[in-house]
Amino acid sequence: MADVQHVKEPSPYVVQKNSIRFDPVTTDKLKFHMKASEAGKFSALTEVESYADQIAMGSTANLASITIGGKVLTGFDPAKHDYELTLPYGSQMPVIEAAGADHAAVTVVPAFSIPGTAKIYVTSEDSLVSESYVISIHMENAKLVSAEIEAAKTDLVEDDVIDLKVTGILENGRKTDLNSSNPVYTFDKNKIKIENNKLYAFHEGQTKVTAEVTYNGNKVTTKEAIFNITPNTSEKIIESLDPVSIITGLGAAPVLPETLVAHFKTGLSKPIAVVWDRVAPEKYSTLGSFEVSGNVVGTNLKAKARITVKGLVAVENVTMAVLVKQKPALPQTINVYYSDGTEDRKNVTWQEIPSGNLDQKRTFELEGIVEGTLLKAKASIRVTETVGDEQNIALAKNGYDHPKAEASFTNLGPASLDRLESINDGVISYTDAPQNRWTNWQRTPRAGDWVSITFGDFKPVEYDVDNMEIHWFGDYGTSYPASFKIQYKSGDNWVDVKKLMSDPSTTTLQKANKYTFDRVKTSALRVDMTAQTGMALGITEIKVFSKRPASFSEPKVTDIKLGDQSIIDSFAIKEGNYEYTAEIASLAEIPKVTAQGSDNTAITIMQAVTAPADAKVMAKSEDGKKMVVYTIHFTLKDDGTPQKITALLTGPQRVLPEETFKVDLGLKHVSGSVQAQDISIHFDKDKFEFVQAESTEDHIQIVETDAGTPGQIRLIAVSTGVEHAIQKDGSFLALTFRAKGPAQTNLGQIETARVSLGDPQGNETEATSSSIQIEISKVINPPSSVDLNEDGKISIGDLAIAAAHYGKDTSSPDWNQAKQADVNGDGKVDISDLAAIAKKILE
Repeated sequence: MADVQHVKEPSPYVVQKNSIRFDPVTTDKLKFHMKASEAGKFSALTEVESYADQIAMGSTANLASITIGGKVLTGFDPAKHDYELTLPYGSQMPVIEAAGADHAAVTVVPAFSIPGTAKIYVTSEDSLVSESYVISIHMENAKLVSAEIEAAKTDLVEDDVIDLKVTGILENGRKTDLNSSNPVYTFDKNKIKIENNKLYAFHEGQTKVTAEVTYNGNKVTTKEAIFNITPNTSEKIIESLDPVSIITGLGAAPVLPETLVAHFKTGLSKPIAVVWDRVAPEKYSTLGSFEVSGNVVGTNLKAKARITVKGLVAVENVTMAVLVKQKPALPQTINVYYSDGTEDRKNVTWQEIPSGNLDQKRTFELEGIVEGTLLKAKASIRVTETVGDEQNIALAKNGYDHPKAEASFTNLGPASLDRLESINDGVISYTDAPQNRWTNWQRTPRAGDWVSITFGDFKPVEYDVDNMEIHWFGDYGTSYPASFKIQYKSGDNWVDVKKLMSDPSTTTLQKANKYTFDRVKTSALRVDMTAQTGMALGITEIKVFSKRPASFSEPKVTDIKLGDQSIIDSFAIKEGNYEYTAEIASLAEIPKVTAQGSDNTAITIMQAVTAPADAKVMAKSEDGKKMVVYTIHFTLKDDGTPQKITALLTGPQRVLPEETFKVDLGLKHVSGSVQAQDISIHFDKDKFEFVQAESTEDHIQIVETDAGTPGQIRLIAVSTGVEHAIQKDGSFLALTFRAKGPAQTNLGQIETARVSLGDPQGNETEATSSSIQIEISKVINPPSSVDLNEDGKISIGDLAIAAAHYGKDTSSPDWNQAKQADVNGDGKVDISDLAAIAKKILE
C-alpha cells in the first residue's frame, strides 16, 4: 500500500460531510488510517463515497447524414425517419451510407431488390437510445420515346371507316398500346373525321394525320401517317341536314357555320359547305328569334338556321325588413332574366346607405349596379322597431365548433368541478345541485379574469347584437365582480360597448342580470371582470340574443296591368301559381306589364319580347321564404286565314348535364283526320342522346323506330281504327332524351325535319316543321343561392329549410315554395341538395 500524494483535507474535521482530494491513482481499493480527534474517544464513519472521473458519452441516436451513391439524400433531416427514393429507369442499386451524430453507432441494412427497403439502425454512444431510418426505393417506369399510327390500310374510298391504333415505343424497347391514353389527332377536317380512334373518310384526296400522346408524364408526337382517299362512285342523296341554332347578343351579327353535317341515304354523314343568305341588321337589333336560309353547295337544297337574339329583360328586385340601427345584409348576387327564358346570377354592388336612414322607422330604396349589365337592381328596406323573434346565439350546439366559450383562467384544480363550458350549456344553477358553473377560484384570489363567447356553427359568424344576459354565481368564496366591461370583437381587437345599461340597476345574485347597449355587428362578446377583494368570480350561464325584425311572410300583389287594363282578377290558379292568356293582333302590340304590391313584396317583372311567349310577374314575400308567379301567355290572334297543320314540340327550357328529359310531340291546326304518321326528327347529337319514344294515347301505337343514325330518329305511328284517328290539336308521343355534359352552358335544338301524314282514305300531306331549343346548364342555382333564409350567411337555418322540403319535386303542389331548396336545380329536393348546403356551412 502506498500513500496518496498532495492531500487536501479539512482542518479540523467536523461532524458532517468532509471532502478529501488527492492526486488521481489507479487502484481497486482505498484504505483510511484514522486517529481520534480527542483522547479517550473512538473514530467513527457513517458513509464513505469515492468518486472516479468518467468520460462524457453521447446520449442521442440521430444521423448526421445519409448519402446515396456518394450524394447527399435530397430532403435529409435528422428528425425525419422515413424517405422515398425514386431512381431513374434502368438504375443499379446505389450504395447507401450514413454517418451518426454525437458519436452514435450506425448499421446500414441495404435493400436487395428494386422496389425494396433499406434500413439504417442508430445506437447512441452510451447504448441507451436506439432509432431507425427507413428508405423505400422505387424505380421510374420506362419513358415513352416515340409513337406511331397504325392502320389496317391507308388507301381508302369515300365513306370508309377504319380503326386507328397508336403504338408507343418505350426506352426499354417494349411497345405499348396508347389508344386508351386519349391521343389528340391533327388532321384535315374537310376530308376526314377522327373520333374514338376511328377514321371516317369524307372526301377524296390525300390527307396527313399525326397524334400527340402522353404516357407516364412524357408527351410525344407521331410521324405523319398518309391516307389516300378515292371517290365513292355510288349516287349520294342527302336526306337531311343537322339543325343549326345560334344564340347572339342584342345588336351582334350571328356567326353562322361554314359547313353543316349532311345525312345521306347511303354512306357516312359528313360536313358540306353552305352559303348563307345575308342577315339584315334589323333582324338582330330586337330581342326574339328568326330563321336564316342558306344554299347547300353543289345541291338545290336549302339549309335553315334558327337565330335567337338574347338579351337581359329583368333584374331581381329585393325587399327586406331590419330593426332600427340594424344594417341590412344585402345579397352579393342576384338573379337576372333573359329574353329566351333563361336566368343567371350576377354580382351586384349596392349604393351606400344614406346617413340616418336606419335611425328610425321608415322604408327607403337602394340601387345596385349589376355586373356586366346596364339594368339597375332595387332593394326596398323597411326599418321597424317590431321584433319578430329572438335567438340565443350563445347557446352551445352538439356537433358544432361554435358557439365557443373561452376564458383567461378557469379553476381546474384536482377537486374542482368547475367547467368553462357551463356558461353556455343552457343550465342555470345557483347551488351545488347540480354544480354547473365557471369560476376562477384559487387559494390566493386572482385580481380578475375574462370570459368570451364566439358565435357561429362550424366557423365564427357575425350577428347584430345589443344585449347580454348574465347569471352570476355566488357562495362563501365566489361572487359577482366589483366591476366589469362588456366588449365586442372588431377585427383582432376588443372594443367596449357603448351606452351599457343594466336591469336590475345593481348587480344581483340568483337572478338574470340583463344588459343592453348600442347595437354592434360582431362574432364575439367578452366580459372583462375585476374581482371583489378576497373573492373569486363565478358565472353559471351567459345568454346573448340576436333579434330579428317582424317580417311579412306572404307575397301580396294588389294589381297587374297590361298597358292600362287591370287583369289581376282574371288569372286562373294552377299549382299554386296564376296564369292568364292574352291574345294580340301583332308583335307590335305586345303591351307592357306593370304590377303593384303591398307588405313590402318584392316584385320582378319579365316582359315578353315576342309572341307566342310568356311574361312573368314574380312576387316574393318580405322574409324571402315564399314566392308566387303570375304568368301571362301572349298568343297571336287568328286572322281567319286557314292555317296549315303543323308539328308541335314542347319540352323544358333548361336541363342539367346527364339529365334525362322528355319532349312531347304532337300536331296543331288539325282540320281533318290523321290515321298514320311518318316522322323524321333531327337533334344536336353532340348535345343530346336519344333514349326512347312512347305513345301517350291508348289507341296510337309506334310500329317502327329507327335511331341508327346519330342525331336522327324516324318514327312510324298509327291510330288503330278509324274511330281513333287524330282529329284535334294535342300531343300524342313522348320522346325521351339525355343531355350530354357541356364544357359550358350552351343551347341545343330538336326539330321535326319531315312529318308526313296519311288520312283514312290514303291521302298524304306534309305538316309544317317545328323546333325546340333547350339550354344545357352546368349550374342552375349558383352556390351563393344556398342562403335560403337570406340572412347574409350560410348556416344551419338554411339546412333546416331544405330538410323541411326533402322529397319534394316539380310535381309537388307547393313546389313554388319548395324549389328554393333545390340548390342544384335538378327538379327535386334530395340528399345532394342537403349535402351542398352542408358543404357551404363547412367552408
